Amino acid sequence: MSTRNLFPLIVKGKDLQYVEIMTIPQIKIKAGREQSIRRFHLWVFSGALVESKPDIEPGSVVQVVTHHGEHLATAHYEAGSIALKILSFDKEVIDQAFFEKRLEQAIYLRANLGLGRDFDTTAFRLVHAEGDLLPGLIIDLYDNTAVMQCHSQGMYLQRKIIAQALRNTLGPGLKAIFLKHVNQSDSAEASASAAAGEYLYGQKVTAYVFENRLQFTVDWEQGQKTGFFLDQRENRLIIRKLANEKVVLNAFAYTGGFSVAAGVGGANAVTSVDASQTALTQCEQHMRTNCSGVPHQALREDCFKYFANLREKFDLIILDPPAFVKHRAALKRGINGYEELNAQALKVLPRGGLLATFSCSQLVTNLDFFQLIQRAALRVKAKVRIVHELSQAPCHPKLLSHPEGNYLKGFLLEVIE
Repeated sequence: MSTRNLFPLIVKGKDLQYVEIMTIPQIKIKAGREQSIRRFHLWVFSGALVESKPDIEPGSVVQVVTHHGEHLATAHYEAGSIALKILSFDKEVIDQAFFEKRLEQAIYLRANLGLGRDFDTTAFRLVHAEGDLLPGLIIDLYDNTAVMQCHSQGMYLQRKIIAQALRNTLGPGLKAIFLKHVNQSDSAEASASAAAGEYLYGQKVTAYVFENRLQFTVDWEQGQKTGFFLDQRENRLIIRKLANEKVVLNAFAYTGGFSVAAGVGGANAVTSVDASQTALTQCEQHMRTNCSGVPHQALREDCFKYFANLREKFDLIILDPPAFVKHRAALKRGINGYEELNAQALKVLPRGGLLATFSCSQLVTNLDFFQLIQRAALRVKAKVRIVHELSQAPCHPKLLSHPEGNYLKGFLLEVIE
């Protein structure tokens, strides 16, 4: 059974005090297994716990201690293989004031990045889980609506105080907070509702946003993730600069962020391929809104089948598939899938052709991705060079102590012969 200790409250402007009525469970870490915590990693796996299944409710805030009882961290206890998600390495009460402090830090970073200050870009990530020291929590801002996702039981249980903290920190400009439910297989979220989500505050008030002065309609209620792939913002700018007078293919196009970037950048023609007709309908709308004069075709098709039968040549291809690897057992198959796609894309590119290729699978490392690209090029006998290494937008920050946060990796490649 777990033990309970008095837990200190940190009072702003005062010394550390012990408050007798405040108690939280303790979880002990096995001897020698606390080193990752001392290196400020934010995850603790179940195998590191003294008790493999502590008598603690999933989602509870706990004090993490060494096997001797020395304080290590404050965390959410979770029921999965990642048993602890660390919220602070100090002794802190995880209440509304705590979330307001973290949110203020997140807002400060985005302001330094120039986000939230003008109308050129009105959509960005405000909280990026571990990157903002809030593991399990995602918050994306779409103009005056905040869209939350809780990827841990702890964050889900505290969703209402997080919503209030958001209202306090963002002020009256915030008109709505939408909680987007996470697929049960990906999260310990408590909700059993089949609905896509719920409004914790307000109601839907705005359906469109701007990204680098381009206009997009975002469906955060029914769309993938929180509605738009905000992590690709900087990479869409790169494509915009490269697309002039090129014939462009955007595979796994979703709602056409890269298609629009290519069209606005002066592409001669753009083809968007995706398996979702709903996404393609939005893609066509976005092309009409932003670059109606560019020839565009939207094809509803499985991208693997499309490439297998492809005979047309393109000057620039964008490959931004969904995560093929969501758990370690799928790693080999996922890597093979990425390799096959990239081989097919390189095969149809002429000399001087460009490929912007991505993986958003966290378990696929940068080295894995580099090596599968090498194998793909060898398979089709293409000589290829790396022009640029690509990653997630800076509003998706990565902790040095948490390399798993580097989930989006990519390359801009050129076929030289």
